[in-house]
Amino acid sequence: MQGALLPRPAGSIHRFTVSRRVPAATRRRVDAAGEILRRSGSVEELDEAYSVLSRWRASHAFPLNTIAMVLRSKVKQAGIVGLYAQRLKRTPAVVEKLRRFRSMQLSQMQDIGGCRVVLNSVESVRAVRARYNVGWSRHELTNEKDYIGEPKASGYRSIHLVFRYQSPTGNPYDGRLI
Repeated sequence: MQGALLPRPAGSIHRFTVSRRVPAATRRRVDAAGEILRRSGSVEELDEAYSVLSRWRASHAFPLNTIAMVLRSKVKQAGIVGLYAQRLKRTPAVVEKLRRFRSMQLSQMQDIGGCRVVLNSVESVRAVRARYNVGWSRHELTNEKDYIGEPKASGYRSIHLVFRYQSPTGNPYDGRLI
């Protein structure tokens, strides 16, 4: 989820990405498919690898929709209006990232699915961030980066929260709120 389609007001990006930890296929099979896509195999190998990747991407749709609804709820609870977007990373982008980051395993790619909300001020971002301290008890906050307090050299300002999401069925997912 790099870049935005719309101009970004300073400190206005707030988004969530979800990565499934328990794959639709076995983790070993997902990672094997990633290796084939990274190095380019035979036509048959590539066909199977793309099939596994397609199912892997699709397995992120439900948790992504769940997280997007939670994000909308948090923004609404804060009394703020935002511009929302969500997506599953496109197949060519997944393959390109695997080739760019040679040691990355497909099962560990954290931004297969993501959603965000663009807000009008830093104060709005902080208000929505504070809402995650309330009513998010089922999920574990595992990391946080405040790029508003310490902006990147490019000027990028945002808050990144990394959660371990626990589905109602007990399947864990890793996710990032950025």
